[in-house]
Amino acid sequence: VWLLLKLPMMTRLAFLQKYASVEHAPRLEQAVGLWERAAEAYPRLAKLRRVEARLATGELFQAQDFVSLLRGILVRGDPAPPDILAEPPVVDADAAAEGCDRTAAAAWLAECVETYVGRCEAAADEAEAALGDTMPSHIDFAPPPEPPKEQRSRAGSEATA
Repeated sequence: VWLLLKLPMMTRLAFLQKYASVEHAPRLEQAVGLWERAAEAYPRLAKLRRVEARLATGELFQAQDFVSLLRGILVRGDPAPPDILAEPPVVDADAAAEGCDRTAAAAWLAECVETYVGRCEAAADEAEAALGDTMPSHIDFAPPPEPPKEQRSRAGSEATA
């Protein structure tokens, strides 16, 4: 939980001190459950926002790759992709491109982001109301960006993206 939420050491120590006390120890299991829910939702939301940024910049995706990216983030019960993304067309910035539906991709992604914003806010609200714990804001939460992927030319010489 601590590592996934990137919590500062002082927050970790305050949590440990609070739930080591006789007064709060009986609620430790409840607190851990709430913080685990947040630790699952916050990083997924951050990853969805990274995909959202890539889509917004006009980076091209094959629809299959786009769906694969989101399926690597989403879990059972999350919004399902629209049927139009089940085919292999390019999700292109050019709306006139044949077989393309960037709007469907953006709408699905927005629905997924909204779902995870709700989960983050629900976990934070419940922790505050039930336990008096303050979780980090999902707006400020952002794990470090992923390093650029290394690309190789066909000849085998290395180049970075």
